This record gives sequence, C-alpha cells and structure tokens, in this order.
Amino acid sequence: MISLEVNGLSKRFSLRTPPAVNQVSIRVNEGEIHALTGESGSGKSTILRMIAGFEVPDEGEIVLKGKTVSRARPPLHLVPEKRSVGMVFQDNALFPHLTVAGNIGYGVSSDLRRQRVEELLELVHLTPYARRYPHEISGGQAQRVALARALAPGPDILLMDEAFNSLDRRLKMHLLPEIRRIIHSVGIPLLFVSHDRNEVFDIADRISIMHEGRILQTGTPSQLYGEPVDCYTAEFFGDANFIRREGATYLIRPEQLRICTPESKKDDPGAERDEPGVKQAGPGIEKHDPGVKQAGPGQKRASASRGGRQPADSASFSGRILERHYRGDHLELWLSCSHPEWGPENTAMKMRVQDHRIPWESLTEGSSVLLKLEPGAMVKLG
Repeated sequence: MISLEVNGLSKRFSLRTPPAVNQVSIRVNEGEIHALTGESGSGKSTILRMIAGFEVPDEGEIVLKGKTVSRARPPLHLVPEKRSVGMVFQDNALFPHLTVAGNIGYGVSSDLRRQRVEELLELVHLTPYARRYPHEISGGQAQRVALARALAPGPDILLMDEAFNSLDRRLKMHLLPEIRRIIHSVGIPLLFVSHDRNEVFDIADRISIMHEGRILQTGTPSQLYGEPVDCYTAEFFGDANFIRREGATYLIRPEQLRICTPESKKDDPGAERDEPGVKQAGPGIEKHDPGVKQAGPGQKRASASRGGRQPADSASFSGRILERHYRGDHLELWLSCSHPEWGPENTAMKMRVQDHRIPWESLTEGSSVLLKLEPGAMVKLG
C-alpha cells in the first residue's frame, strides 16, 4: 500500500532563479524507509517542507494515505496540524524544561499519555532515563527522544531532515541501525533527508537522488551504487572511473580492478576471455548527462607517458602507478592505464589494493603493473 504520493511537485522562490523543486514525483510505501539525497541546495528539504505543510507547491499534488493534503489546481492546502505528519529536526528541538518522559508525552492526550510514553520509552531503550532532562543525556539519546516524541501521536508518516548532522560518524554508525529497527517495528513510513551517502546507505530501503531540483534515479542502495544511470549518480555514491568506448560511457568502480598475480591468472577462468564483462545499468527516472570525465586528479594525469608491459591478452592490460596512498586496510592507487580496446590515449584510473599476496612495498610510484577487471566490472551508463 502506498502511504505517500507526490505527483509532479514544483516550487520556485524567485522568477530570477531556477525552480528549487522541478516536477518531482515520489512514492513511499507503508512501512518503508525512503531516503532523499543529493548535494546541498538540490531541493530535498523544500520537498519535506511542502509535505509537512510549511510551504505551498506551485504545481503538483501531495496525497497522504489516500487523502489529498496539497494541490496547486484547484488550490487546496491543509495546514500542518491537520496532516498527521511527524517531524524530527536537525537540532532535536527538545524542551529543556521537560524531562525525557515529558518531551515524549508532549502533545499526547492526557488519558493516553502515560501508557504511550511507557511504550515508547521501552521501544527506544530509554526507560532508565525517563526522569532526566535533555542536558543530562547524550546526543544519540536526545535523537531517540526526538524520534519517540514524533512517533507518540501516531502519525501517518515521519519526516527526518538532516537529523544526524551534529553527530559524529562513530555515533551515527551505531544509531542509524537502531533508528531503522524502531521505524520498521512500528510500521510507520519514513521519508529521510540527508546529503550523506553513508547515512542513506545505512538506513534506507530505497533511495531517490536529487540534482538541481529533479530526481535522477530511484532504487535500492545496491542498485544506485552498482547500476547508476549517469556519471553524476555514480560519483555521488562512490569513487568512479569512466571509460568512453564506441560512443557509450562505462563505469568501473575501484574495487573492480585488481593486479594480476601468477595465482590469479591460473585460478581465474576470466583471465583468458576475449572481453571483460559488461552489464547494463538499470532504468532511472531521469537521465543526467554531465559528460564523460575522469574522477579526482585523474583528468590532469590522463596524458602521462605510457609505461608497463603490454597486455598478455585482451582481458588484461598495463598500468603505471602515478600516486600511492596508504589507507590502513588497503592501498589507494592512481594509475595511467593502457587498454587495447579503450583507444590510443592512456586512461587515469583509481583502484584499491587489499590483496596481501602482492607485497605492498613493491607498489611504488612509477612502477608498472599488469591489471585485469573483475567479471561484470564495466557498467554501461544511460
């Protein structure tokens, strides 16, 4: 069942600037955690404000549990308190003069308050902290109080707008799975806004990525990472190498490159194939084509002199190490690569080395290596 439908939503704040939101459509299913992500200024928070009723859309409609709450034509706009929407803000907005229990129960009718507060305290694992004040609990605990308070009235949907910005990465790593558990246990859908790809990977069932007011693609976290529709989406969700071949653009993730060793050549049947694996990226809502480009510092180094051995076969190719960065559990390498099927120009590529069968101290700047792609490494964009 669909809990939230956003159809053709648009919002412009000035005639002199492009729309903040431009013909956006979203479906959030019952019990689903759906994330909106993208760079700052892409329109994410404006969408949340229109769903909550704080902004009026110029075009489109918003339907919540089958009931239209906003419509541009003919005009219809329910005020926020009539929408049954719960919201968690970036700064928690807890009342400093109320206890944890008092904050959670605020807005709940008096005859139901005690039972509801006890249920939610148990749900968010804060029963021992019921009588403490906001300044006496940690940032992660305060976020769980804010979540419990938003859930207390039993809203039809929950909105979270950059709610974890003020928390450090270690705390977020522990808190996000807990929030995911809580949301799924109560069955209330969540529309979650964050510019942080790690946050949306950790919490979301599905993700929509926005750019310049439009949605580029919607899918599961693994689909958006492994099958992006364009270069922008590919780079947003991780390090990316791009190859131009026969008029098409292909994505190769750094972890899909590996250095050939005698053992890998012998054990991997893919080493003798004539063609590295290629797969087609899944469909997206909107195609974005910013042009083919090299990620990171690769653009400047793509013309580096060709070095290294020639490929032993068409599935392997040579590379020369331009930069080497030790990252603890892996080496990060920038290489100038020469592949017989990628044209005469060298291609700058990034890779990560985790294989300890290869002496890492031998992988120095200027040295040459023989490389190959994992099966299915090349993803065709568009």
